[in-house]
Amino acid sequence: MCSKQLFLFPILIFVVACLCVQAQSNNKTFTSGAISFEYPSTWRAYEKTSKPVQQVNIVPDQGNALIMISVYGDKINDEWEFEALKEQVVKTRVGKIASGFASFTEAGECMQFRNKKIPGQMIKGMYGQEPTTNSSFSLVIDKKFIHLLYLRENRIGAVTDEGWKTIVGSLRIKGGDPKGAIMYDTDSDESSKGKAIKLPFPPLTAAPKFLREIPVRVEIDEAGNVISATAPRIIDVDYTDAAITAAKKAKFLPTIICGEKTKVFTTITYVFHSADN
Repeated sequence: MCSKQLFLFPILIFVVACLCVQAQSNNKTFTSGAISFEYPSTWRAYEKTSKPVQQVNIVPDQGNALIMISVYGDKINDEWEFEALKEQVVKTRVGKIASGFASFTEAGECMQFRNKKIPGQMIKGMYGQEPTTNSSFSLVIDKKFIHLLYLRENRIGAVTDEGWKTIVGSLRIKGGDPKGAIMYDTDSDESSKGKAIKLPFPPLTAAPKFLREIPVRVEIDEAGNVISATAPRIIDVDYTDAAITAAKKAKFLPTIICGEKTKVFTTITYVFHSADN
């Protein structure tokens, strides 16, 4: 009896291994340009690249759905560049999709990406004769701006959602760090930006000869504390230093994004009035 059990044991391992290989083979791999990802074998991926934008469309063999991945060539170095490009891209791409809806409602939603919850925008309404949903997310991976768009008929959403999760879960920038920093939208319907609860005045003893406005970019941690502050030193150094000193002592309520406390950036603008004003 024991010998039979020992004989069957490697057979069971072989059967389980075969099942695992078969399950893995249900996905295809796309790799081109800056990105790579996996997608279900029952979907098709085709590239529509026009520099500086790499665009990949993925559609299922059956059912009306579209997943669009757009990767922009220019490097994104900070949140200001991200916000500027996001405004341009979302307005163009999502606006074009929205124009196809007879009527729709808008709401925020969240997407799990790596260990982060990324906020985005959702529109729901009648697209042609079918109730349809479109999801839009913008983020930066390894300094590459990526826009994800997921359009699907509601009646097949339960099926196509699995394809969406497979693609998003395996999306990589080629040559990038799989655990690298991610930049994403902190100003959406799924965001609750922390209000300032303490804004100290800059330590100055004399007013400037002319009005000065100094924007200070601050990084705020999950608890609402300022952990860094910078400003362009193109104005009077004394007033810039005073603004930075005050900004570092500021305190905010935590910013909540997709239900989680999140590190964010914002700008505090200090206005120094002249003695005549």
